[in-house]
Amino acid sequence: MSFNICYMVQAELPDHHIVAVKKLSTISDEGIDKLKNEIYNLQNLRHDNLVRLFDIHVGKGLCFLVYEYMQNKSLADALFDPERKIKLDWDTRFNICLGIAKGLEYLHGRPRLKMVHRGIKAANILLDGTFKPKISDFGLASAYAESDNDATQLLRVMKTEASNGYMAPEYPVIGKESSYKYDVYGFGVVLLEIVCGRRNVSPSSKNSQELEILVDEVWVAETNGKLLGLLDKSLSTYETKRVMIVLKLAVRCTSISPGVRPTMSQVVSVLNGEKTLQEIISEPAASKEADIITQDSTQDLAKEIISEPAASKEAADIVTRDSTEDLAKETVDSSASSSR
Repeated sequence: MSFNICYMVQAELPDHHIVAVKKLSTISDEGIDKLKNEIYNLQNLRHDNLVRLFDIHVGKGLCFLVYEYMQNKSLADALFDPERKIKLDWDTRFNICLGIAKGLEYLHGRPRLKMVHRGIKAANILLDGTFKPKISDFGLASAYAESDNDATQLLRVMKTEASNGYMAPEYPVIGKESSYKYDVYGFGVVLLEIVCGRRNVSPSSKNSQELEILVDEVWVAETNGKLLGLLDKSLSTYETKRVMIVLKLAVRCTSISPGVRPTMSQVVSVLNGEKTLQEIISEPAASKEADIITQDSTQDLAKEIISEPAASKEAADIVTRDSTEDLAKETVDSSASSSR
């Protein structure tokens, strides 16, 4: 279940506190009940890198959500909006990477209620007055428990759809399953966009009919030892060592194999300088629960799809990195035909 946002405005409370107010489209009585349950869960989230939901008002034909106000809008605005004058220096970008990682570590590691966002993208990372990143848009979609009988390991999925351009390769095949590795992949894409200053999917500079896929370019660059060449050219000063750490971490996070991707706790430890990338690579998997499929099982699943009479070529191609361009074209077309 999802809800359309009619508009979002800035408001000032009697105590002069500034908040953001979202008005949702009219929903049914059943939808209102589900929304209330979802909101009450979200109100319990407390972390510096998560947007705070203060309150909800539901009346006949009206639904308003009151959020923490973010002065600098979204990370996507800061990185990609040509009309904005904001220039993010390297230190700010690095701190944004670290902040997002800490927010996801909190969601994935809560002792009672573990959460998977499934919508990690630059547009859902908001920036406050000091450019501290805060994860937003927890979907307002119906969540479900992966295991109702195990309260200590309850996993709730906050998004029912993956975001275009940030979709993990395995998602279209096993999207009904839950894995924090979806978020790790989306986070890896956001890392690349922050460091490279480009969208993951964009029109080709050489041929307007084609698309450039940043994730693919980075994998090729790493193979050729030319990762640093993808750094945003607008950055005049930066720490080469840290840039390489973030880029190599992003490559790991966007691996086609979910089992290869690190946990967010491991990501935070690397960004904090507590561990090296090589050290977390050699560590055993932190949780078998989240590693739904491995690279081998991905290929096996692809073979099953191909062998099914009703399966389309597009469905089979999704699990291979060579098909990323085709998937990206479909993504752009679908984005153009729908509005948020």
